[in-house]
Amino acid sequence: MAIQKKNYAVVARTSSGVHLGTWPDFDFRGFTKQLNGGLGECVITLPRTFDDGSSDLTRNNEIEIRVSDKDTLSQDALEMASTRIVYLGYVSLVEREITDGEEFLTVHCLGYWTKLAADFLKDGSQTTLYSNNAAGLTTTEGSQDAADVGDMARAVIDRYAAETTDPKVTYVDDSVPDAGVDATYRFEQKTYKDALDALKNLAPANTYWYVGEDGILHFKQIPETPTHTFVFDRHFRSVRVRQSMEKVRNVLLLWNGDTGSPIYKAYEDAVSIEKFGRRGTAVYEYGIDDTGAADAFGAKFLSENAKENLQIICTIIDNNGSEDMGYDIESIQPGDTCRFLGFDPDFDEIFRDNMVITSVQYSPSQAVIQVELVRSGLIESNEQSRNRIAEIQSGILTVPETYS
Repeated sequence: MAIQKKNYAVVARTSSGVHLGTWPDFDFRGFTKQLNGGLGECVITLPRTFDDGSSDLTRNNEIEIRVSDKDTLSQDALEMASTRIVYLGYVSLVEREITDGEEFLTVHCLGYWTKLAADFLKDGSQTTLYSNNAAGLTTTEGSQDAADVGDMARAVIDRYAAETTDPKVTYVDDSVPDAGVDATYRFEQKTYKDALDALKNLAPANTYWYVGEDGILHFKQIPETPTHTFVFDRHFRSVRVRQSMEKVRNVLLLWNGDTGSPIYKAYEDAVSIEKFGRRGTAVYEYGIDDTGAADAFGAKFLSENAKENLQIICTIIDNNGSEDMGYDIESIQPGDTCRFLGFDPDFDEIFRDNMVITSVQYSPSQAVIQVELVRSGLIESNEQSRNRIAEIQSGILTVPETYS
C-alpha cells in the first residue's frame, strides 16, 4: 500500500465514561507495554496556558489515544480511514510549566492494569479468600478445596468488578481459559495484581497475564505457533542478543510459612545443575495449602528459571513510512510470539521458531521489542518475602530443619 501519514487523536472522558472532549493538538513520544502487567506510563504534552482549568484535566479521567494509518483504512473505501485504540488509561499526574514565556501542560497517564495493584482482593470487608472448586474463590475456610488456576483468575477479576466503582478490567470467554492445573491456595491481604502473580506461578509453564488497550485480561499460555514473523532488512535492521546464566536458578527451597502444618520442599533440575552448577534460591509462598500446589509452583519455577537467559532486543520499523518496508507495529502485543528470518537457519540456539515477546516500547515510528523467556518473577517473590525473612531472623518464625 502507498505511504500513509499516521494521525493520532486523544479522547478524554470521566471515569464513568462521560465524553469531555478531544485533544487534536498534542505531543507524545510513546509508552511501554509489559508482560505480566499492561500499558505503562504515557506522557502527553498539551500547548495550553499555565492556569487552564478545563475539566478534562481532572485526575482519574479516562484517556484514550486512537490512530489512523494505512493499516486501518477501509478496504471498501480507501479514502475513508477508520481508527483503532493504541492506549487506554487514566490521568494520574498533571504538571504546569512556564519556560521562557512558553506555557504548556504535561499530562501523565497510567494503564488500567495499575488499578489492580492499588486495591486489595476482598469480599466486603474480608481480605482472606480461599480456593474453591465450584466458585473459584470462597470466604469460608471450611469450603476450601483445590480449584483450577484459571477459574481462580476469573474469580479474582469478578471480585475486582464487584468491589470497584467503574471497573475497567474484564475478561472474555477465551481470554482466561482453564489452566488444567488444580491447586489449594489461600489469598491473604493480596492486591488483585498480587493474586494474579501468585496464580501465574501455579499455572503451567509459559503462562502469562496481560491487560491490553481494550481493558481485557489475558491469563493463558503463550501461542503454540508464531504470532509474528519478522524479516531482517524488511521489518527490522537493528537487533541485539544477550545470553546469560546470571538469573539461572536450578535449586528451589519452597516453604509455605505455616509452622503448624509446614510444607517445606526442595526442587532441583539435574540437567541445569550439570551445565551451570547448583544455583539456588529460597521462596516463601504463604498461600500454598497442600503439596499439590507446592509441586505445581516448583515445577513452574524450574521450567522457567533453570534455563540460560536469552534476551533479544529488536527495533521493528513502522510500515507507514515506506511502500515495501516495515510492519504493523500496533498489532504487536506482549504475550505474542515471533520468529526471525534472514539469518543462518542452523543458528537455532538463539533464533528459535516460537519466542515470546515480553515487552513492547511503542512509538509512532517504531516498536522496540524484547524477546525472552517468561520467568516466574524471582525478584518479586524475594521482595515479597523480605518481611517474613526478618521475622525468621528475629525468631518470630522458625523454618523447618529439613525439607522433603
